Amino acid sequence: MRERLLAFDALSRTPAPEGDQASHLECIREVSDGIPELTRRLDRMLNRPAALPYPRSRRWDLERRARELAQERREARNRAELEKCVDRIREGTHFNALWFLYHNAGRGHMSYGDTTAASLEERYGVEIAEAAVAGWRAFWRTYDPPMPHEREARNSTPGAVIIGLVGLNLDFADGLDAAELNNEEARLAVRYASCELNSFPVWLAPLAAAHPEVVAAALCPSVVADMMHPDDGTLVNDVLAKLPRADDAVRTVLAPCVAEQLCAEEPPMVRALAYALDVVIGEGAVAVGDFAELARERCRGAIAAEARFATWWEAWLSVDSNGALDFLEAVVDDVTPEQVYQLVLQICHRLHERSETYATRPLLARQQPDVLKRLIPLVYEHIKPVDDIDHEGVFSPGPRDHAQRIRSQLVSWLAEVSGTEAVQSLRELAEDP
Repeated sequence: MRERLLAFDALSRTPAPEGDQASHLECIREVSDGIPELTRRLDRMLNRPAALPYPRSRRWDLERRARELAQERREARNRAELEKCVDRIREGTHFNALWFLYHNAGRGHMSYGDTTAASLEERYGVEIAEAAVAGWRAFWRTYDPPMPHEREARNSTPGAVIIGLVGLNLDFADGLDAAELNNEEARLAVRYASCELNSFPVWLAPLAAAHPEVVAAALCPSVVADMMHPDDGTLVNDVLAKLPRADDAVRTVLAPCVAEQLCAEEPPMVRALAYALDVVIGEGAVAVGDFAELARERCRGAIAAEARFATWWEAWLSVDSNGALDFLEAVVDDVTPEQVYQLVLQICHRLHERSETYATRPLLARQQPDVLKRLIPLVYEHIKPVDDIDHEGVFSPGPRDHAQRIRSQLVSWLAEVSGTEAVQSLRELAEDP
């Protein structure tokens, strides 16, 4: 009988076929029918007494309910206080209330201005929600926001700036025409735009098209400040960093400013240099001949600073590929083997960055067989397969990893180019020992 009870228990715990609990229970009843021990076991299973409550569950329920009641009382007090000053909220003059409502509104995580008042209507009523929207929209015209480079703490955005961005987003979403703004309003809007997270607001493009001089005058000082920020380990991801991915209208307005500063002085940070070069090349702000001469001069002065050299050289390759390759081949003959290795390593590292899908400017060399034909042997000579790093387990790739990956990709890029020139180049490379 003991074995029979164990088998019966196993059957009762078996999941019902296709979820048919009724048929499964009927099957179990048939098995137990006529066997008193099994019948009693089935009866106990079906009429199990309710579990006793956990000793502390009652206390926890009371504490939870107390918290809920306290929250309800706070919400009632908050609503009463907001109702007292609803007119000032609507006028945009009660900043504390506007800030409180912003924090209780539905907010996005990718930008400050992505905010809606739908949740406010549920919590505080239609009147307060509508007053919040009106107040946010009114507030931005009353405050002159400090741009990132003007703030003592770049990594902290004042609450008033955030409220202004919310108001501007709501205004433009409601159909505000950038051309209807006067110069002072446009200037304020541009200063707010410089403070947005991750990228410029979408409304900066029509603003740049309608008020190009105002946008240039407002943003140029911030661009220059970002370009000339000292290389002290501080991450500067403000106006300059957003510019390569900005709308054409914004880049076109600011490219002359970037080009002028780039010609006048070298950015201390290599990353700032890369952003500036992306803007200048993408917008053609410097004539090809002038840019080639500038790149030659800066590369010549950066041979000992390999990352800076590679950044300039890759940009030069996009503008004047033959001139850049001629210069590199001459440098290879003039410096020590270790210097050559470091230069080619950083060039490959830079080409890898430029070839990634998130790159801000396409790598034109990928489509140029004559460039790849000259570049491939040089890379293979100095980034030797025998020295490749073979990692085991999880690792963070470094410049050498990127270099060996690019070395392999260069041949693939050449094979992807259509036309007889690419085919002939591949044949010549295959015959090169």
